Amino acid sequence: ARRCHFLGMCLIDDKRVHDARIYFLRALRTIPRDHPFDSVFVDFMLSYEEVNDMKQARRISQWAIDSGSTIWCDKYQRPGFITSYANGKAYLCKTDPGYPVWAKELKKRFSVIQGEFLHLLNPHNRLGRPAACKENCNANNHPSHWPKVGGSHRQSGRDDDKVVSRGDWRELVLFGNGARENIAPQTQKIIERYCPDAVSLCNSGGGEIIFSVLAPHTHISAHCASTNIRLTAHLGLAVPTYRNNKRCAIRVRDSWYTWEEGEFIIFDDSFEHEVINETDEFRAVLLIRFWHPSIPLDKRNVTIQDILVEREETEKARFVPPLPERFLYVEERGMGNSVCPSCSQTATSQIRMKTPLVHDSNV
Repeated sequence: ARRCHFLGMCLIDDKRVHDARIYFLRALRTIPRDHPFDSVFVDFMLSYEEVNDMKQARRISQWAIDSGSTIWCDKYQRPGFITSYANGKAYLCKTDPGYPVWAKELKKRFSVIQGEFLHLLNPHNRLGRPAACKENCNANNHPSHWPKVGGSHRQSGRDDDKVVSRGDWRELVLFGNGARENIAPQTQKIIERYCPDAVSLCNSGGGEIIFSVLAPHTHISAHCASTNIRLTAHLGLAVPTYRNNKRCAIRVRDSWYTWEEGEFIIFDDSFEHEVINETDEFRAVLLIRFWHPSIPLDKRNVTIQDILVEREETEKARFVPPLPERFLYVEERGMGNSVCPSCSQTATSQIRMKTPLVHDSNV
């Protein structure tokens, strides 16, 4: 079963997705019931989610749940790394437990935040005097000079652009990886004062706070975040007008929601979600990631460190082939979990499989 899983991942890396699924399925059918099999289900499910086959991705996650997998409990919530501390709803209403108290404070200061956003969008919009927002939301004012989501301006989230099936998605990072100091000083001060949970998550490497702009005629495909340690808030800054049956909306789990200027949408992005903007105007929000309220304050650092370690181990396993039992000590050194008693090296560089830079036809 381990060899089938490993071979499936090699085939995924070689873009042979159909062949990979055969080996994932074989691994699931041969793995002993008392052995962990969550990672096989995750990779099998992702082979469908990443090509936007949500129906099959949900079917596999439901199979995992029915088989006793401990990683998921809802076929719409499919993060690869999960903490048992976080639980709750896909979408939060104002009356729900865990709805952030700081939302009210940011709404009071909405004109400042929107004004600073519009100034960054177009410096001719003077600070403190937001122009009529609808006049700034047409396609001609889309901030194509801003960094693309998934761009090189930050080290994490380099693959985030893969979910953009059409159109354009831009961002300015206020907190987190790739943040620009004093890019929006008034907004940043407001967030530091009233949203310490969000700033703390950013500083821990678990999220970011951004001005997010979705161009006209853009679709962000359905996907799930990689972990459930956080919630996401959208404060509407510029919302297209609904006309001629053209939508601008977000689906979370199996329900659709629309933005309003000055109002929040709050959801758990580890649940399946997608965004559509069919209009001729762009959509802009202040996007805030913050700690999931179900995670105890004293467990936050441990939780994120556990997930980072698990993620690192999962990545290592992609390059260390499973070996027969008598050679498990070699595999352990390949994973960096033990050292040679003679030279004190892990031998990781010698054991890991690597893609050859040059293919020799004589080999």
